[in-house]
Parts: sequence; structure tokens; C-alpha cells
Amino acid sequence: MISPCGTGLGMKLLEEAFVVYPIPCKDELTLSVNAKIRESVTIELYGASGSKLVTLFDGLVDSALSEFNFSLKKFPPGVYYLNCISKRGVVVKWIVKV
Repeated sequence: MISPCGTGLGMKLLEEAFVVYPIPCKDELTLSVNAKIRESVTIELYGASGSKLVTLFDGLVDSALSEFNFSLKKFPPGVYYLNCISKRGVVVKWIVKV
């Protein structure tokens, strides 16, 4: 899902630049970012109710594939989502923690 509403190939490519696995996850989550260009990225974790829980990453990613591993041990099982924010837009990725 992409927010704000965007259309076209550019927004599809932005969504494909952020890949989250495994889904569902248990205690660990991996996010792959294929930025294509060096850019600032913020990754935030939200609960299903929409409350921001934590900023997982806020910094620069290189113009290559970057992988981030996050521990979700302190969060109970449930539905969460990641906001992946860059200058090009915001990509929302849903997560199910078991």
C-alpha cells in the first residue's frame, strides 16, 4: 500500500523497493530496501490501532540493496504495519506477528 495516493510506474517501483519477510513472523523481521539512489529513509512500526510504537531506522541508505533486521520480541502477537518513508513517498507494509 502506498500513501499518499499515487499512481503510475514510479509509485509501483517505490512499493517494490521495500520488501518485508517473513510474513507471518515470530520474533525477527527483515526489511530489504532497494533504494536505487542514496536517500534518507525512515522506518516506523505502528500497531493495528494506528498508534506509533517505535522508529526502527532513520538514516541514509545507499544506492544498493540494504537489509535491516528488527527484533519484535517485546511486542505481543498481532497485526502491525511499517511506514517506510522516503522523499519519493510513503510505503505501508503489513506485518503479522505470531
